[in-house]
Amino acid sequence: MIEKNKTTKIILIFLTVLMLGEALYLLSLLKGESFHSNKIALINIRGTILESEEIIEQINKYKDNPAVSSIVLHIDSPGGSTGTVQEIYQEIKEVRKKGKIFVTSFENIGASGAYYIATATNYIIANPGTLTGSIGVIMSVNNFKELLDKVGLKAEVIKSGKYKDIGSPIRNMTLNEQKLIQGLTDDVHNQFIEAVIKGRKIKKEKLVNITDGRLLTGLQAYKVGLVDQLGNLNNAIEVAAKLANIKGKPVVIREKDELSSAFKNFFKRLFNKLFLDKINNASCEYKLNY
Repeated sequence: MIEKNKTTKIILIFLTVLMLGEALYLLSLLKGESFHSNKIALINIRGTILESEEIIEQINKYKDNPAVSSIVLHIDSPGGSTGTVQEIYQEIKEVRKKGKIFVTSFENIGASGAYYIATATNYIIANPGTLTGSIGVIMSVNNFKELLDKVGLKAEVIKSGKYKDIGSPIRNMTLNEQKLIQGLTDDVHNQFIEAVIKGRKIKKEKLVNITDGRLLTGLQAYKVGLVDQLGNLNNAIEVAAKLANIKGKPVVIREKDELSSAFKNFFKRLFNKLFLDKINNASCEYKLNY
């Protein structure tokens, strides 16, 4: 009788463990993930970077996911707005503190603000012919004064301070205003250079000749230390797996709605270009861009 009870307990324990295993397996399928850290998330960053929300959302999606050990940023972008770029940069730095590995893969272009973002990652890969670098800052100010004079239009501006309408398109900029904006541009440029120094572990003296806004090929960038390796997306995935100590072939997670997201981003950029930029210009709120 005692032996029978013992056998029954063993069977019950075995069935309980089996059911628990099945439950965990089903849960992992429902979530689309396993409980092993053998997955790499792929995030695409394409086109001009005007908003950070969607990219940060994707990063945060994998931040606390124990199944994802590495994140590959597949970048094809000429840059974007300074604040937007810095938000993404900072988010990557914060997520790295949690132990996540980030690898950047540049496709056709990974310049200016796109390169700024890459400096926050553990490793950067570019194709030999990728356009990268462009470590600089630009602000464009339109001036329609001569056109308005020709058609006989004049605008009266009432302001609370002498610099409130700085960069106004209806008048010429004063020398002091030019110096003020140059100071802003230089300050943000220095922030960019500091990010490169920290991220790439390069001494400032070595950056003097390549931080003047010039573009570099991937090969040139590799030779001066701005890029770790020449290669493509598959190479980046291999490096991400190696840095995360993933054994065997890693599982790569891609966003399912990539196509719809691309359409959404296209129309968002189009709207910004056609309408928001004009509104900002009209109200003298100019953006610095990487």
